[in-house]
Amino acid sequence: MQNVVSGSYYGIEPLAGNSAVFVAPQGLNNGWANSGGEDITFTDQMLSTLENALCIDKTQVYSMGWSYGGAMSYALACARPDVFRAVVVMSGANLIGCSPGSQPVAYYAQHGVSDSVLPFTLGEQIRDTFVKDNGCTATNPPAPAAGS
Repeated sequence: MQNVVSGSYYGIEPLAGNSAVFVAPQGLNNGWANSGGEDITFTDQMLSTLENALCIDKTQVYSMGWSYGGAMSYALACARPDVFRAVVVMSGANLIGCSPGSQPVAYYAQHGVSDSVLPFTLGEQIRDTFVKDNGCTATNPPAPAAGS
C-alpha cells in the first residue's frame, strides 16, 4: 500500500505532471470481493466525496489495478461505464461476478503468460469483452512465449 501512495509502485505519478489526483484504496481483507455490491457502492461514495472536496474533471476518471484490483477495475468498467473513461487491468479476471457490459470503455491490459493464480486465458476473456464492447474487430494475436 505504501508503495502506491509514494508513487513508486506503478510509476504513474511522475507521468501526470501534477495534473491528477491519485487515490489508492485498499480492499477489505486485501481484496475486492464486492460482496453484495459493497465495493462498487464504496467506490461511488469515495468518488462523491472526492468530487465534493476537490476540483475534479468528471470526464477524466480512471481505474487501475493488479490481480484482485484488476478484477475490481474490470467490475467498475462493467458496472459504471458512464463514470470511468478508461481502466487498466493488470493480471486480472472477472472475479466480481459482473456480467459483461455493452458500453465502450477504453481499456489497457497486461497479463503474465505464466500466471499461476489467474491464468492467462482469464485475461484473454476480459480482452475479448472489451474488444466487443468497444466495437473493435477481433483478432487472434499470438500469446508471448512463457518466460518472455
